[in-house]
Amino acid sequence: MKYIHYTLLCVLLLTGTSTFAQQNYFKDAKELAYFRKYMEVLLPRKEGLQFNFKNGTDNLFKNKSTNDLLTKLAVAISHQPLKNTSTDTDTGDAPAGLPVPGANPQQPVEKKKQNDTEGNNILTDEEKIEVTKELIKDELAYLLLIIYGTPEEIIAAPEMPKRFDYLEKINTALKEVTQTAKIDLQSTAMSGNFAFNESAIIYGITDFIIQRAKEEMLEAQLGQIYDKLNSDVIIKQLIPNTLKTFQQFKEDNTTGLAKYGDLWKASFQQDLQNFPLMLQNESFLQQVGDRVLADKDEKVKALFRTELRPAIAGSSELVYNLYLKKHLVAILQDMATKYRTGATADSLAVFKKAVIFSDVVSSIVGQFDGNKYALITSEAINKMSVEEWWNFARITYLRNKTDLHLVGGATMDSLANRSAAVISFLKQWIVPAVNTYNAYQQIIGSAPAGIAVTDAKVLNGEDIHKLIALSFQMADNAISQLRKNSFKPELDQFLDSTYRNCVQPYFTLANQIGEGISTREYGKVLDGTLQTLKLVQVRHNSGALDGLIRVMTQYGSFMVNILEAEKPEQIEAALDELIPKGQYKLKYKPTLSVSLSAYPGAFGGWERIKKYDASSGTVNRNNSSNSNGGSLAFYLPIGLDFNQGISNKMCVSLFLQVLDLGAVLNYRLNADGDEQTNPEVSFKQILSPGGSVMMHFPHSPFVAGFGVNYTPDLRKIEETNGVSYTTNALRYGFFVGVDVTMLHIGLKRKN
Repeated sequence: MKYIHYTLLCVLLLTGTSTFAQQNYFKDAKELAYFRKYMEVLLPRKEGLQFNFKNGTDNLFKNKSTNDLLTKLAVAISHQPLKNTSTDTDTGDAPAGLPVPGANPQQPVEKKKQNDTEGNNILTDEEKIEVTKELIKDELAYLLLIIYGTPEEIIAAPEMPKRFDYLEKINTALKEVTQTAKIDLQSTAMSGNFAFNESAIIYGITDFIIQRAKEEMLEAQLGQIYDKLNSDVIIKQLIPNTLKTFQQFKEDNTTGLAKYGDLWKASFQQDLQNFPLMLQNESFLQQVGDRVLADKDEKVKALFRTELRPAIAGSSELVYNLYLKKHLVAILQDMATKYRTGATADSLAVFKKAVIFSDVVSSIVGQFDGNKYALITSEAINKMSVEEWWNFARITYLRNKTDLHLVGGATMDSLANRSAAVISFLKQWIVPAVNTYNAYQQIIGSAPAGIAVTDAKVLNGEDIHKLIALSFQMADNAISQLRKNSFKPELDQFLDSTYRNCVQPYFTLANQIGEGISTREYGKVLDGTLQTLKLVQVRHNSGALDGLIRVMTQYGSFMVNILEAEKPEQIEAALDELIPKGQYKLKYKPTLSVSLSAYPGAFGGWERIKKYDASSGTVNRNNSSNSNGGSLAFYLPIGLDFNQGISNKMCVSLFLQVLDLGAVLNYRLNADGDEQTNPEVSFKQILSPGGSVMMHFPHSPFVAGFGVNYTPDLRKIEETNGVSYTTNALRYGFFVGVDVTMLHIGLKRKN
C-alpha cells in the first residue's frame, strides 16, 4: 500500500510542473507554512532532525529513519516521467537545480558535459533519474532546515538557492496524501512514529457507529413503511414507481440509501404527477368507494357507483386539462366523445350528461376549429326574430338529435314544435352559456370573436381559479337545465345534497392538485389528493380510509420534502422525519415494555481502580491496593431497558447497559499524582457492562438514576520509575440523560 501512495505523491508532484520555478520570497514563505503543517503529520516528533552538511545529502540527518524517508521519496519521485523545470530550451538535460550542501554556493549542479563525444549532450533515462533524485532530496533537505533548523544550523548551512523548483508541487502532493489517503509514508522506515493513536481510532469508530446506527434505523423504518404501503391495494396503485424502487432498495444489500437518491426523486415525481390521473380513473375510485361503503346499504353504494364516482373522475379530468392549457371547448369535445360511446339515457351519470349537453351548447353558440373559438355575441342573440328562433330550434334538434335524446330523453322532442315555450326553453340554454364562454374568453386573453390557443396570455393563479369556478358553473347550469325537464325524482336528493356538497368542493381540491402539477409544488398535489379521499369518507360517515391516509401523509410528506430539497441538510431533515420521535412516550403507558435505548447525558460519582506494586521495575499483579476518586463523565450508555409505566405520566426502568460510547470522553475529578487524568482508550472500553435504576420525568424524555458500570482498561498508571500499566475502573454514581428509544422489542399490556 505504501508504494501506491509513493506513486500518488510522485504523480501529483511531477504532472504539469511549470517551466517557471518559484522566485517569489513571500509566496515561498507562505508555501513553507503549508509544508510545515503537512510535514508535522508525517514527522510528528522533532527527534533526530539535527542537520549535518559535512558529508553531503546522503547523511544529512543523524537520525537514519528520517534520512531513509527522504531517500524513499526522492527515489520514488525521480522514477516518474519528468518535465524540464529550467527556463532554458529543453535539450534533454536534467533541470537546473540546487547547490549541493557543502559545495560552492554559487555553483549550480553540474550538467552532463556536452562535448565529450557526439551524442553525449543528452542524458540517459537512468542519468536523469539519478540527477533528479538528488535535486528533490536537496530541496526537501532545505525545506526541513528552514522549518526545523536551529539558529546555529541555519548559520552553518551553505547559501540557499534562489528558487524552489518543487515546493508547490510537494505541498499539493502532501495535502492529497495527508487529507485523503491518510497513509503513513514512512511506516517501515520509522516504525511507530506514524501509527494511528488507538484513541483516535475509537473516536472514529464511535462516530461511525452513531452514523451507521442512524442509517440502519432509517433503512429499517423505510422497510416498515414499505410493508405498510405495499400491503394496501389502493396505495399500490397510487405509488407504483416508488414501491418498485423500494423493492430494489430492500433487495440490494450492498447499496446504501444515499446512492438511491436520484432513483427516489425520479420515482416520487412520477407518482405524484400520477395522482390526478388516478383520480380520473373510475376503477380506482370504485375501490376507494368499496372500502368506504363496505357497511352501507345497497342504495348508497349504487348512488356512489352511478353518480358520485363519475362526477369525481370527470371533474378531475376537466380541471386537470384546464391546467394543461387546453381550450375548454376542446376538453368538452374529448370528454363527450368518450362518454357517449356505448351509453344509454338510463345508464349515463348526471355529470356525464352535463358534459355532453355542454358540448352540444358550445357547438351551438360558437365555432371551434381546434385552435380558435368564434363565439356569437349577445347583441346578435337579442336581434333574433321569432321565426329565426323556431328555425334555430329545429336545426339544433336535427343536428344533435342523438345527443339530446341521450341527455334529455323524449323531452327534447319539444324542440320540433313552433311555440313560444320552445323559444323560452332555448334562451335558458343559450344566454347562460354565452355569458360563461364570454367570461372564459376574457380570462384567457381574447376578444369574444375568438382566440388562438397559441396567442393566449400567461395565466396567473387568480385567473386559473376563475376558470375552475366557471367550469363548475357551466356544469351546474347544464345540470339545472336538464333536471327541469328529464331527471328522475330519486335523483333530487343527490342533486340537492351530495352533488353540490361533495362535487363542488372537489372542484376546489382539483384546482389545488392542478396548480401543484403546473407549478411543481408537489405538496399541493399530495394535500389535494388526501383531502379528496377524506371528503369521500366524511360524506359517508366512515373511517375506513384513516389508516391509508395516515400512512400516505407520513410517507407523502417524506416524498415531497425529498423532491423540494436542494441542500444536503434538507435531505437529512427529510430522512430524520421518517425516524419516529417520541417513542419514549410509549413507556408511560400502563404496560411492561422492553426496548433498545440510549441515554446520552452526564455521569457523576465515584471511581475505584486497582493499583499494583511496580517498585521492582515490573508490575506485580499479586500485590495491589485500591485507589478511589471522584469521576465525572459524559455518558452514552446503550442497552436493554425494562420499563413499567405509571398512570400514563411517567415510568421507572431497569437498564442493563452493554456499551458506553461516552467512555472515550471520561475524565477524573480527583486522582493520585501518578495517575493520568485524561483516560487512554482501547477497543475493550467500548464494552462497558453495567446496570441502572432510573426514573423518567413526567411527560419528558429526561431521566435521572443511579447506576454501576465496569470499564476495562480505562486508566493508565505511570509510576515514577517509568513503569506503566492499564487497570480497570468500577464506577458508581448518579446520572441524568435524555431517553433516545431506538426500538421497542416488546410491549405487554398490564393484566
